[in-house]
Amino acid sequence: MDPGPTMSTLRLLCALALMGGVCGAQDSNCSYPALLSLLNLGERSAALAETRPVKNFTKTTSVMVDMLLNGILEVDEKKQTFTCFVTASTSWDSDILQWRPKEVCGLRRISIQREKLWIPDIVILEDIGNSGVSIYNQYALVFHFGLLQVVDRYELTTACRMDLYRFPFDTQICSITFQSVLNTVHEVRLRSYFNQSTMNHHTREVFTSLGEWELVGINITVEQYNIGLTAWDQLKYMIILERRPLLYVINLVIPITFLLVLDVASFCISEARGEKLGFKVTILLSISVLLLILQDILPSTGDRLPLMAFYCSVIFTLTGLSLLETMVVSLLVNLDDCVEKDMDALETGDLAESQKEVENCEDPGRQGEPARAVDISLETKENEPNISGGDAHRRMTLQKLLISIFKPGKKKPRYYKEVAKKIDIVYFCLYFIFVIAFMAYTFNEWVH
Repeated sequence: MDPGPTMSTLRLLCALALMGGVCGAQDSNCSYPALLSLLNLGERSAALAETRPVKNFTKTTSVMVDMLLNGILEVDEKKQTFTCFVTASTSWDSDILQWRPKEVCGLRRISIQREKLWIPDIVILEDIGNSGVSIYNQYALVFHFGLLQVVDRYELTTACRMDLYRFPFDTQICSITFQSVLNTVHEVRLRSYFNQSTMNHHTREVFTSLGEWELVGINITVEQYNIGLTAWDQLKYMIILERRPLLYVINLVIPITFLLVLDVASFCISEARGEKLGFKVTILLSISVLLLILQDILPSTGDRLPLMAFYCSVIFTLTGLSLLETMVVSLLVNLDDCVEKDMDALETGDLAESQKEVENCEDPGRQGEPARAVDISLETKENEPNISGGDAHRRMTLQKLLISIFKPGKKKPRYYKEVAKKIDIVYFCLYFIFVIAFMAYTFNEWVH
């Protein structure tokens, strides 16, 4: 038997066995338990879970917090709160959890339960809600070069100090501030991995809210909060929001401006018909309804009165003054009618009618004076036939008192009408000029 082939066969079998052993060893190193054993993460390690992952405790740990704004849920102006949905990624360096990928079949990252690792104690300072984390990720991602990362999604309700001076053309800035509770700047430094432009680009890609508010951008700043000799890093995301004013313009600004225009146009209504007074009262009541609607929107406290509230209040005041002016003009017109009727009675020699005018227009206690006026309550009785006897008596008494004060008998006919006309013209000119100046000032403040 030739020993040559036998030896060759044995050598081949030995080589195959050796290759199989090597491959088996490589397969055993490619398992997750092998990597966990290599990193000493088979069981919970106090050195990894309870202390910062540094070999020298004097070294600071760099923690990077990146936030994406997914959507705006609610902005409450009265409560001064801002509710949103965000995704926060927290990353930090570890000097302990590192390995060479070639030792574990090229594996570059692995997911590990958070309870086995040290997690930075990062909180959001403005958070006033009790909802907390909406989607809590139980695992942390560990990279071979010593970077750890956790990603959480939050439904946040934060306090936001709002300036409603330019409402509804306002822009609000709401901040979300991240800070470590216990670790000072000597232990933990907060940073953002992405720069501001990259963060805004990614946020606009995931932002899905299409409500009342439009996202203008997000500014990122790093500040320090100091108490005595101790300082903490604060990573602040300032969310800039701009209100879409179309709904408020249609429901508030246009109606109240139209009511002001109607009040100005009401000066063209004749005083003789008696409709002008009722028209202005209707306008005043309509503005009151709009003020009640505005009260439900704006907060009760603030550093400055919102322009919208100032705008409505001034228009309400102007309409009220216009109503008072109309009442004065109406009184003067009625007094002039009283004088004309008195003069007609004297010219025709109708002493009985003249005596009747005296009884209705003069003070009953004054005897022996000539007739001076007529009873202007006759026209009132025709316009208001349902007035009770007591109301008619009180109205007549008031008219007599006013007529006795103004003493119409001593004035010429149409004197009070001329006075009323001059008052109406002067007041209309001043009113119109003030309205134009006020509207220009208000809209200039709103726009700029």
